Amino acid sequence: MFISILLAILGAAAGAYFAVIKTKREKLWDARYELLGSALEKANLLFRFLDSEINGEHEIHGLTKHEKDELDKNWPITRYALAKDMTMLQMLFSEAEVAEALAAWSAMESALFDLLEEASSHDAHEYVSKARPHAGALEGALITISRKKCLGWI
Repeated sequence: MFISILLAILGAAAGAYFAVIKTKREKLWDARYELLGSALEKANLLFRFLDSEINGEHEIHGLTKHEKDELDKNWPITRYALAKDMTMLQMLFSEAEVAEALAAWSAMESALFDLLEEASSHDAHEYVSKARPHAGALEGALITISRKKCLGWI
């Protein structure tokens, strides 16, 4: 009888331990998923802004005036907010898992800084063209991370 009570207590303790571990993992998964979604949304907005600037040179950016105005208004704020998300990603993922995204972010950030600080109206398109591939690479890297780390088990 003592053995069965001891086994029941050990079983309950083990069950509680694994429930706590599972809850912590689920919370971490939720945090990772939410952060990746947020970063991807911001990276996409920056990519669409850069894309609209390139296409706008030919007067074919394919957006309504309201959409273009929103992109023009929101991209600097989005750039700032994405910097925070990229920092948080480094906390929630290993260095190897986010290396590609961080490299793309750094290259895009450098190109956007050049656009803001060095470009003039006659050569801004060159700076935009330099930044756009990096924005696309960042978007792709974030999607890859989410597929491996958030959707891989589905």
